[in-house]
Amino acid sequence: MSATLLSAAPVAPGHAVPQGDPPGTTYVYRGTFTAEVSHSLLVDWADNDNDDRAVSATIAGTLPSVKMDDLDLFSLSPASNTVRVVSAVGSGFTHTNSGRHERVCKATTATVSGRPTLLPDRTRGANAFVPFSLLTMPGKCTDSDGVSSTITYHYGPLVTDLWDGRAGDDKLELRFHAARGLPPLQGADTCPGYIPGQTEVCSYEIDGVLTLHLVKKVPPTPKPSPKPGKATLTPGAKKVSAPVGCPARCTVKVRVTPLEGGPALAVRRVTPAVGRVVPVKVSIPAAKRRLVKKAGGVRVKLTYRLAGGASYTETRKARL
Repeated sequence: MSATLLSAAPVAPGHAVPQGDPPGTTYVYRGTFTAEVSHSLLVDWADNDNDDRAVSATIAGTLPSVKMDDLDLFSLSPASNTVRVVSAVGSGFTHTNSGRHERVCKATTATVSGRPTLLPDRTRGANAFVPFSLLTMPGKCTDSDGVSSTITYHYGPLVTDLWDGRAGDDKLELRFHAARGLPPLQGADTCPGYIPGQTEVCSYEIDGVLTLHLVKKVPPTPKPSPKPGKATLTPGAKKVSAPVGCPARCTVKVRVTPLEGGPALAVRRVTPAVGRVVPVKVSIPAAKRRLVKKAGGVRVKLTYRLAGGASYTETRKARL
């Protein structure tokens, strides 16, 4: 028995970034979830022959690292996601031979396989969460003749929609739900055990909550500002000047080397005003000017370190 995929809840409007966080901020969460999986079936074969089944299982799992980017949710470490069965119970009653023969099946354990997955689904307009790939429930049966046997119920994946208009909250509780076999029943693939024309009841559902706890906020990495200008050398290679500008609060490390590479001739750190281009002048020691003249110029490496921890570099050349 297996289940097919079905879209669930509609998308709700929301804001992507909370007040106070710059646009482009992303968030990393730690996730845990619990869910109830259930299946009900009643197939009537006529003449008092039927198959009546009720199965349920509670599952729980973890998603150690979930990224939220503009309300899209990604599992950053899918290989570390886990799911397990907390409890399970199932019963089945089958009547044949005009109702005179009865088979009773009971199940009290289950196993679940396949790691939970969480990805944005553009076609559905939400985040697709699949808690498991296969739920297996073995049972023991006894019939009215006293004969013992076994049975195994198999249930395939259920795809649910996750959506929340909030971002960056310390804690998010996202409900998820999916159902198969809701009336009117249509087609044999809508619900496990469904038989066209003979099925009175068939439902296969999952209902649960994914809880996300904020681990960290990741500020956006500003794009490097356009190069404000070329580096220049003064006559005699006494000083090199390089205009620098920061799009956000930052510190700039200026490292000067001979044109074709080599040991540092001079190093300086500056903190320019945000949004302004300022010329930074670096003096070249007299003992090292010979290296500049021999190389025909210098290479200036600018390393920008932003307040949020991000960095980028620029390289400029100045010739004699």
